[in-house]
Amino acid sequence: MMDDTENKIPEDYTDLPFDQFSLLDNIIPTEVCHYTRMDIALEKILLDRKIRLGSLAATNDPRESKQQYFWYDEWNNISGVVALMDKAEQKLLKEWKVFCASCHNKPSLALIDGKIEPNQSGLGHSRMWAQYAENHKGVCLLFDGKILDENIREEFKDENCAVRCGFVKYDYSRSTDWIQADDLEFKNYERTERIKQSLIKHYKENFLVKSTEWKSEHEFQ
Repeated sequence: MMDDTENKIPEDYTDLPFDQFSLLDNIIPTEVCHYTRMDIALEKILLDRKIRLGSLAATNDPRESKQQYFWYDEWNNISGVVALMDKAEQKLLKEWKVFCASCHNKPSLALIDGKIEPNQSGLGHSRMWAQYAENHKGVCLLFDGKILDENIREEFKDENCAVRCGFVKYDYSRSTDWIQADDLEFKNYERTERIKQSLIKHYKENFLVKSTEWKSEHEFQ
């Protein structure tokens, strides 16, 4: 007899098999949560009705923020060259901004009708309260995901900024891969520009894949 549990949608979307995450690629969560300190929430975010985007280089995930190796094909007519980011390329990470939010645990309906089912569980992530909200003394702000996305895009529409977003996938082996920068279509660009364009094109692989150690954050950025 077939065990029905084999085809059961996980209670927590972070438990989805890695290859099934593509089902979430074009979905904006109905609600997202942002954990912060009490003073920042009351004196800045709620008072000014604005939220400050962070620097990608200041995040606490090494894959996002630290100097890394990358690989590319035939930039010097040699396949599979591996190099280390130089200072100019590291500067890109400081210039790029990020807004990190947590999701509710159970967007199961996303696999059925394209909707994220809010159940408020995103407000109770213990690790987020401890790490980002003053050890449970801070604030968790609840945002409408689609309205937040629209506001961000509207804010930066005149600044020639590319806006990208998505669910973070958690996979240990993939999170330790080198940065992907392998596009021959950028062969006429100087090296830093090649790295920049490749990082943008492959943003999902390079910035939306993290170690399973971060799984409890349920991150959308």
